[in-house]
Amino acid sequence: VGRAEEPSWGSRTLDVVLSIPPQFLADSVGYSRPLDDQPPLGWSLTYGQGGLHPIVLSFLEFRMAGVFLYMVVAGMLVSWIESFVEQGQTKGHYCVLGIMAMVALHWFWYGEKNGVNGLLLSALIFAAYRVCAKMNFKGTQ
Repeated sequence: VGRAEEPSWGSRTLDVVLSIPPQFLADSVGYSRPLDDQPPLGWSLTYGQGGLHPIVLSFLEFRMAGVFLYMVVAGMLVSWIESFVEQGQTKGHYCVLGIMAMVALHWFWYGEKNGVNGLLLSALIFAAYRVCAKMNFKGTQ
């Protein structure tokens, strides 16, 4: 049985955050995202069949405190999205909920980047919906 590696105290999480900008934006300004060539854990994990639950990274970074904090933040985010949809109850609000429902499994299996992409896509579609609703396009309300 191998010995657990030492916590990296946030360096991998920082790489995930620095890799948030979409590839086309990073390429247009000459920015090299840290995770383009290697996932946050590299190939140091030799078990599993693909995918990596987000709490694994949190555990390896900060041990059980990281797992607890990650689950608190994830729960608050999901709760905020649900409250946002309940407050507005328009087609745009339900679109946000639908997109997040679609990316939820990818978020929890393949990592945070899919959740962030879902949030960004939801925000763009919701903003476009609001613009169309303000312009009184037929069928937006």
